Amino acid sequence: MDKHLCLKIARRISKELEAALGETVDAQRMVDEPRYARDVLLVCEAIEDADLRQWARRYRRAQLADPPATRQPEPTTGMGLTSVLNSIFGLGDETPPESGPAKPRRRGWLRKGAEPTTAPAE
Repeated sequence: MDKHLCLKIARRISKELEAALGETVDAQRMVDEPRYARDVLLVCEAIEDADLRQWARRYRRAQLADPPATRQPEPTTGMGLTSVLNSIFGLGDETPPESGPAKPRRRGWLRKGAEPTTAPAE
């Protein structure tokens, strides 16, 4: 039984019965108690209302239907944010990059190659 769908249909049946007869039914009780649902559906089929008959048929089909399968999470490809960033910036590589001669360290951060200024000696 697809309980979610049955509950939705039972609520609709309750509204339709209220419009036709001035009476409502307990939608949750329809889902929980098959005999109560059977009685409500018999009333729906006995009334000269095509919409109520249609809703009664839908409810019976929903009772026979299997509940929708819960959605399983998609398998991951192993390319999470960390993996992507590591691949872009070369972090976490198995083999370290080949090291050549050490580059001289730049001094100063305002201009390329700027030498640090020293305060004049007094």
